[in-house]
Amino acid sequence: MVFTDIKSQPNERARIVKLLMKKTQTSESVVYRWLSGKITPPPIKQKIIFEVLDRPIEELFPKLWLILQISNFTAPLKGKW
Repeated sequence: MVFTDIKSQPNERARIVKLLMKKTQTSESVVYRWLSGKITPPPIKQKIIFEVLDRPIEELFPKLWLILQISNFTAPLKGKW
């Protein structure tokens, strides 16, 4: 996930991390790895993240989005889940 606008706002970042931890039942360290882009969350957690943050999938998971575009598999993921 890419959150360049949130990185400069520590209080907002901490709030989002706690929210994602609660909603996805995931540890803080894993959520930070998602935010940094080091690992990609599993599809079911991607869906939860998408619903919680209400941001476009291509913004949340740009690497995954690019792979899906290349493989011509973008139709199911366009717009909302």
